Amino acid sequence: MIKGVIFDVDGVLLNSMPVWENLGELYLDHLGIEAEKNLGGETLFEMSLEEAADYLISHYNLEKTVEEVVQGLNKEVEDYYAKRVPLKEGGSSVSGGIQRAEDSYGDRNNR
Repeated sequence: MIKGVIFDVDGVLLNSMPVWENLGELYLDHLGIEAEKNLGGETLFEMSLEEAADYLISHYNLEKTVEEVVQGLNKEVEDYYAKRVPLKEGGSSVSGGIQRAEDSYGDRNNR
């Protein structure tokens, strides 16, 4: 019997890259601010959340603290994972394969 399976869901089953590549744009859009082109891919992607927050505050004249912006960025990530993160191609077959292996193993043990 399979007692458990451990793997990194993020990147194996779920395609979360769009949120990380577009986090700044998502956050600014939520505030009604148009972001510069390629903000996430070229500017923010290599930064920590605190560095990105500082950049957004200074570049877009946000009247927020770093902590408030980080909290907003985290909320965008949370919403993305909860409502919009797509399965990666083949992601459902991985979970289906685990279930089939469990079913097959269980069938052998019940004979």
